[in-house]
Amino acid sequence: MLDTAGFNHHVGPLHESAPGQIQLTLAPQHLNVSGRMHGAMMMIVLTAAAEGKAKAELPSRGPDQTVQLVCADFGFVRSAQPGSHVIAQAQMARATRTLMFLNAQVLADGDTLCTATLTFAIVPRQSAVLAWPATPQAYPSPDVALRKPSNLLGEAIGPIYQHERAAGRMRTQFEVTARRCRPDAAELDDGMTLYVADSLGSRTANTSSGQLCVTVNLQMRRFASAPAGAWVDLETQTRHVQGDLVFVDGQFSVAGQPLADFSGIWKGMGARKG
Repeated sequence: MLDTAGFNHHVGPLHESAPGQIQLTLAPQHLNVSGRMHGAMMMIVLTAAAEGKAKAELPSRGPDQTVQLVCADFGFVRSAQPGSHVIAQAQMARATRTLMFLNAQVLADGDTLCTATLTFAIVPRQSAVLAWPATPQAYPSPDVALRKPSNLLGEAIGPIYQHERAAGRMRTQFEVTARRCRPDAAELDDGMTLYVADSLGSRTANTSSGQLCVTVNLQMRRFASAPAGAWVDLETQTRHVQGDLVFVDGQFSVAGQPLADFSGIWKGMGARKG
């Protein structure tokens, strides 16, 4: 079983049967509002499987090296029902002196749920952590309000604050608390970043289209790590609506410093929201 500290405590139990392979049985905390596997959960297990595979290659690089996610591209094919046995598998496509390129997929009952390509940088430990000012501005900001969780995972990982600036534009803030950190470091877990990107990207798409939307594709670039205690800002905006497709971008930052960004495509399912 993977380490259950930090963010992993809320998404598990995740079982690593081999480096690059993670298994789980879908439980209520893994489901979206429709009662099927949450797209963010697919990205979380894919990223964990790929990171495990990448770390298995590290012993030959020296004891002071680790890997950090640089970018990822996820394509969503279908979802899965509660109780399904899910397997995330990652394969090394190529490794250079400073980068590792991996392909990964999530399967359930023989069907492909999601595919991904991920790139990790080989870096010294404790590198690229953003500075958090000793006397930061007050958080959360006065213009944001507590967002009601839409699923059990959202309830478990704690409060997120949100403000809908205008149709198709939102601002979100959350604190890097212990439950949102990596199990091996006091830094924001990539799974938490992906969860927020998917959840708030979906909400932005919903408001732009007037429909309930599902994620078709999500791409993320990660620039740095956010330390425990920091507050993360996310600005999302709809770039384009084409029929049932909604194109949304988002930018994460810490005290004005870029943390990560994403772009995604969502598809309206015809049902009016609300």
